[in-house]
Amino acid sequence: MFIKLLKIPLFVIIFIAIACNLNLALANQDLVASITPNINYAFEGQVITFTASAQGSEGTLSFLWSGGGTSSTKTYTIPSLNESPYEITCTVTDNNTSDPATINITIFEDFDMDIDADYDGNIDDDDDDIEESSGGIVSVNQDDDNDNNTLDKNESGTVSGENDLEKIELAISPMPNAGNVVLTAITGGSKIKIWENANKVTQIILPKTWNLENDTIPDSIYVEGVAGSSSQRDIELQLCYENSSILRDKIKITSIKVDIDKIAFNYDPASHSHDGLNIRENYSTAISIPEYVKNVQNKPVAYIKNESVKMLVRIKIEPSSFSTIKIKGISDDSDGSLGNITEKEVTFSNGISQEGSDNSSTSGIDESEYIEFSVGNTPNKVFVSVDNWKWVVTKLDNTTIPDMDVDKTTGHKIYTVFAEPHSPWVTSSGSNKNPWTNVLEYACTWAKNATDESSAISLITSNAYTDFGREYKGGDSHTDYFYTYCRLTELLSHNWVDCRDMSAVVQLFTQILGGTSVKVLRIYYINCKPIWPIGKPETPNINWYYHQFGWYDNKVYDACIKIKGSVQYIPIGDDRDGNYKSNLRLSGNWIPESSQSITSFH
Repeated sequence: MFIKLLKIPLFVIIFIAIACNLNLALANQDLVASITPNINYAFEGQVITFTASAQGSEGTLSFLWSGGGTSSTKTYTIPSLNESPYEITCTVTDNNTSDPATINITIFEDFDMDIDADYDGNIDDDDDDIEESSGGIVSVNQDDDNDNNTLDKNESGTVSGENDLEKIELAISPMPNAGNVVLTAITGGSKIKIWENANKVTQIILPKTWNLENDTIPDSIYVEGVAGSSSQRDIELQLCYENSSILRDKIKITSIKVDIDKIAFNYDPASHSHDGLNIRENYSTAISIPEYVKNVQNKPVAYIKNESVKMLVRIKIEPSSFSTIKIKGISDDSDGSLGNITEKEVTFSNGISQEGSDNSSTSGIDESEYIEFSVGNTPNKVFVSVDNWKWVVTKLDNTTIPDMDVDKTTGHKIYTVFAEPHSPWVTSSGSNKNPWTNVLEYACTWAKNATDESSAISLITSNAYTDFGREYKGGDSHTDYFYTYCRLTELLSHNWVDCRDMSAVVQLFTQILGGTSVKVLRIYYINCKPIWPIGKPETPNINWYYHQFGWYDNKVYDACIKIKGSVQYIPIGDDRDGNYKSNLRLSGNWIPESSQSITSFH
């Protein structure tokens, strides 16, 4: 029997051979199983769903998970720390072979970064769920806790008494002994600084990497606001281990900037029932309202004793999305004049305080943006002080927060007089003879604690002689011989005076405090016993054509000389024709004129 051989073309034979070899290769390919997510870290109690799959399978896959389970997915609850590392295995089988996939998970109890997000003054579990939705808050650190005339946010090192940084707690458990933990500002990094300590001892520059083989991660760090947020929660910090999607935590922060932008003390020039007197710096220089403009000017103010005080304050806030705050001012000067500023709720529009009505016709400012705050009473005496206020926010929108220091205004010079300044001083608005601050400074300092004209003129006479820093110069004067005026500007700028000048000082400086009865008086033809003129040593045998001094309640108040009875003394309340005469006059006629008043000055 003959078998007839088929004649098959060569190219067909080659094709069949290649196909057979390919099928053989596929049949012999290894099955490779895998589990996703392929994680190395998880938290105790964390619930994770894993999915198994395989490459190189020939047929239908079957699955067998550790702990049971035959579907392609299985959900595990990560056990307690004492089972770390925790092994999860899934064996994947097809028609011909099987392959187990295994992952080992290091179990963590904690990988956390926390801030006080519920604003109760504590960092606890209640903050965890809202550390991004509510976020923490910090104030821009623009006060001066160490009183060195530098804003604390501009300090590069330790600030004694610093209390404006916000604590952030870090918790990693168990702590890995290798790898890196990185703290990063994802957004808003330019608005904050991070410090190791609450008083700014060591700054942490972001991003910060801790190498766990060499570095120790602190339990807590501190965030400082250095610029206001543009929107709430626009600062985001992240703590992450080795780029892990599991071992990372985020918090959000709002940096709040509240500026006491302007303060008007003398906001009603037509009245001074609750606000300041109309004053000026000197004859030629007025004081503009508001007296305080942040970073621009801070001018003095004067009040009458024992009056309740109110002030108008313009406030700015960042971010501008806040609609209301509660704010108060705390006096940090025990020797201040006005005391604390009563807490008040303030409404904002576009970051600017809003009060309502505008009485600019009286004050010259847009009062609709100024909030009227009540302060304490002025001292019940002549006084001068430099008042400082720490401004504290206690509520943001409808949320009560721990007291937050937001600003500090300092250097407010406050003068208190015992009554309304008397003619030739003028208290109506716009006069060159409104009380001058360069005279109030002398008068309130010299007569500090006086309560009336009698005590004030005594103190002014005494201190003018000892503390004015002028020297007697006979034969010339800044004060008119006929009493009509005193060239007060020149008198204050020169270093010499005569008796007419010093009598003018006694009169005008007492009247600026509210004195109404003080005058000057002149005596002619005196040959003097030894005297001590202001700024001079003992001078014997002066022959005066006349001598002029302050006159009040028919008594002598002479700030120009010391004379000697049993001891040297400044004539204060001396009997003109008795004690004063006997201790001053050596010879001569002793002819008194009637008392007069200096009626003008410039």
